[in-house]
Amino acid sequence: MEIIPAASAMNWSIELERGLRSKKPGQSVEAILQIGPRLEQLSREPEPTMAVCNMFGLVPGEDRLFANTILLRLAEAFRSGDKHMKVSVLKVFLSRRKMKFRGKSKPRVVANQVELLRKVKMAFNTEDVESRALALYLLGCWADFAKDSAEIRHMVLSTLSSCHILEVKASLFAAGCFSELSDDFANVLLQRLLNLLTSDKTHSAVILAGIRAFAKLGPTPLSANRAYKRGLKLVEQYSDENCLIPLLISLSQLSSKSTLLISQQVELLLSFLTGKATSLMQATVLKCLQFILAGGVCRIPISANLLKRYSYMACLIYLAWTCLNLPLPDSGRLESEVKEEGQHLLKILLLMVEKHPNLTVWMLEKTFSSIEYLLNKQIVGFEGEEWFSSVTMKLLVFLHKFVRACIEKRNEAALSNQVKVLIEHIQESSFINYYTRTVYSLLLHSCFISCLSGNDDKDIPSRDKDVGKSFKKCLVDQEIIALELAKKMLEEKEYWFVWKAGKYAATCGSWFMAAFIFGEITNKFQSKVCSWWLKSLAEFAHSEWRLQLILLEKHGSGLTNLLKMKNITIPLRDDLGEISEEIASNFHSASYTEELVAAYSGIRSSGEKLAEILISNQDFFFQRWFLNLRSQVLETVVDLLRILNSDSAMYFLTKRSFQLKRLAQEYDLLATSFIDMDYKSSRTVTFLAISCSLLAFSTGFPLLINGSQVCSNSMLIQPLLRQLWNIDHETCSDLMLLLGLSEPESCFHLQSRNQTFEAREIIKVCSYAVKRYVGLKKKSEGENKKNLGQLTNESLQLIFDILKRWLSIPSRVPNYFFYPRHCVGSELFAFNNDTRKPDATMMVLPGCQLSLSLCLQMKNIPSELPVKITKLYCILHSSTSFDMSKLNGESKEKSQSQLRFQDWTIDEMVDLNEKLHHYVSETAENTKHRRKRDDDNNGLSINSFVCFELNERRQGFSTCLLDVSAFPMGCYRIKWHSCCIDNHGSYWSLLPLNSGPVFTIHKCIGK
Repeated sequence: MEIIPAASAMNWSIELERGLRSKKPGQSVEAILQIGPRLEQLSREPEPTMAVCNMFGLVPGEDRLFANTILLRLAEAFRSGDKHMKVSVLKVFLSRRKMKFRGKSKPRVVANQVELLRKVKMAFNTEDVESRALALYLLGCWADFAKDSAEIRHMVLSTLSSCHILEVKASLFAAGCFSELSDDFANVLLQRLLNLLTSDKTHSAVILAGIRAFAKLGPTPLSANRAYKRGLKLVEQYSDENCLIPLLISLSQLSSKSTLLISQQVELLLSFLTGKATSLMQATVLKCLQFILAGGVCRIPISANLLKRYSYMACLIYLAWTCLNLPLPDSGRLESEVKEEGQHLLKILLLMVEKHPNLTVWMLEKTFSSIEYLLNKQIVGFEGEEWFSSVTMKLLVFLHKFVRACIEKRNEAALSNQVKVLIEHIQESSFINYYTRTVYSLLLHSCFISCLSGNDDKDIPSRDKDVGKSFKKCLVDQEIIALELAKKMLEEKEYWFVWKAGKYAATCGSWFMAAFIFGEITNKFQSKVCSWWLKSLAEFAHSEWRLQLILLEKHGSGLTNLLKMKNITIPLRDDLGEISEEIASNFHSASYTEELVAAYSGIRSSGEKLAEILISNQDFFFQRWFLNLRSQVLETVVDLLRILNSDSAMYFLTKRSFQLKRLAQEYDLLATSFIDMDYKSSRTVTFLAISCSLLAFSTGFPLLINGSQVCSNSMLIQPLLRQLWNIDHETCSDLMLLLGLSEPESCFHLQSRNQTFEAREIIKVCSYAVKRYVGLKKKSEGENKKNLGQLTNESLQLIFDILKRWLSIPSRVPNYFFYPRHCVGSELFAFNNDTRKPDATMMVLPGCQLSLSLCLQMKNIPSELPVKITKLYCILHSSTSFDMSKLNGESKEKSQSQLRFQDWTIDEMVDLNEKLHHYVSETAENTKHRRKRDDDNNGLSINSFVCFELNERRQGFSTCLLDVSAFPMGCYRIKWHSCCIDNHGSYWSLLPLNSGPVFTIHKCIGK
């Protein structure tokens, strides 16, 4: 358990005092700089509760006392120290100000404000100009309480008339800081600034500092509007670009504080793009437009006229991307700078497409124009060609991501043709490297697969069947092109690019190329771990290839023949041509089932290979879990095919339906158990969960039609309805009618973040399955028992149809799969009044409740997350069946000392997660804790739910009572599971990374 800053405050204060008193050169400065981050930690922490104080042996209020002591020591060091000490103290508080500006620091009430200001005034009342300037800068950092002192306000304003430029600039900084917090002070400063900026006697350095302070004159929309109007008059007066550029930046910042000013500022900025504007001015204007588009537009409703204007802005951003961001090398631009700007522009454009899908086609046209521009500019050639080529490669990869996102958003035939022309142009460009050509060549893969997936040949008109065959041929052609490019990369020994291409191919579902690449580079690395990792990937990709060959039927066999002709050999196997068109088209044959068995056996084997190289159980946890789920699903599908071909299908369907429902729950748990997973990867896992729910729903058809009591409508329909919510409204309406609902279930308001994507392939199958089931259900309601047998046979045949469509959908691997890392999870530490060590066994008297002080610590969380975590929840679960006193001595010792999260079975995590999710969805807002006692098959069990407030280190503290009063004497383990809620209201499961606490019920505590 990590020590909280409040528990370290006393030691930090003592270390600072020792450092300040040290006579060793530089020691005092080092001590001051060291205390800065520690003060930040203290300022970000909530007030310790009594339970937290008890855990760490603190006196309430102790942390505030030592924090104020540290501030006083720093103020005294600033007053009495030399220039280096003053600068060091200022750096500490400048850093704190930046953290407050970014919202990462919470201001605390300072107890000794008068004394702190007195010491700074003493430093100001000297003859040294630098000391006076440093004091003003420090007062600006303390603006939250310094602004309330009339004497300090007067001191800051009067220094604006100083004859020393250094003092005036410092005074402008302090005055700007005060203006951000005080509307009255901002009005006074506005008049003083206008006098300074319009005076002929004002030095240019002061003018620039004053213009920068102009951006801070908007603490309220009214004051921002007033300052903006005065700033517009300054724009008319300035002709010097050195003043005009920072003024436009300040006005853009002011306009972002009031929605009424945004359109006016856009018009102003666009006016500077006409005429003879320099490249520097154009670049500044475009960056200001980019700032407004990212911060201002998203907060206001966009009218048609305004949207047209912002579309023009997007076009200008593309112009900046292709022209202004690619100057000659003598401009001093670094590749890293261009890369960062390109990524930021890409995010803005993706946001526009997400918010306004009708812009997708137009955006793509502009993207293609930008790529054409890059290609043509390279062909012309000029000095600095090598630098330009390197930057162009990076920008082409960024643009590729945007094109792919647009294709997924609007999968239209016209887009496919445009993309095909683009790819041909890129393939003809000799200066583009093989990797860039490869990723562009795979762009059409998703388009073709989407057209082939989720359909059954008998439902497709003959004209469309010809189109389907054409798509299959095009898909094979694209695979050949990509494989040839991969082979050239291997010949050039560009193994890093080969690896990246293999990853990308797997995420696209291009298993031909993935199998080839992973097989070829398996022995190219000396590391044993890397080698086994690649062997596992190669076997996995090869197994998925077998399934894809079935989809392509005769074209798949033709592909293997073409590969042999071109001398491209797929490692591991050379007999893939045996999957003939006859096997692929005969869904009921034993050979078809054998191919599926070979596929899931290979996937299972690939997971077992990873298990052989584990150093800790957390290694490759996501990968092993993903592979295991994939093999289980395919194995269940094989069982279903065998059952449906038997005479006793109805008897075994119930078990398979529940198995698939359980697998869907596992996929849901997988999707929500890795908060650091990227959005696209999370979509992929959610797509797999939906596919399992569909199979569970479909497998229960015959049971529901026959009125079986083993499974109800809600058990099979509700999970699918919840997952399709906000994705396919038409199908959800049909499902709700089957449930007899007119309004959505209340539990649907809290879901994972992946509820708006368009999984076209699975949605087609879901829509088909639900509509067919609705038809059968209506028939069954009006039929007598004699005709139910025929309806049962129809429902069994329907399962065949759905399975065939389901198998036609290619598997895709989430990008997260290729980044092995430690599991994101949490550790639970429990204390009661008799223990201070979290690993100690807690004691309780028979018939009493167990009082617990809890600390929940998140672990392995990346420093930068796309979401902000707001709350933690935990379920505590114990049962009389968990009695450890029945174990022998050796087993008990092992259980207590070595239990880790791997000892939690997946089934236990699924069950606890379901209960926790339900609690958070239904009752989290009403109660802080809830206790429940149940009788299960293994004896008495109890559940307790706890809510935690999160601190800066993603650590939460709380207390609860565990009702174990009915437990007999013995030693019991508490199992637990936790979750967190982010700022979007999304639910994330946290894997348990340590053992649960142990408690003993004994008559004589302490003996």
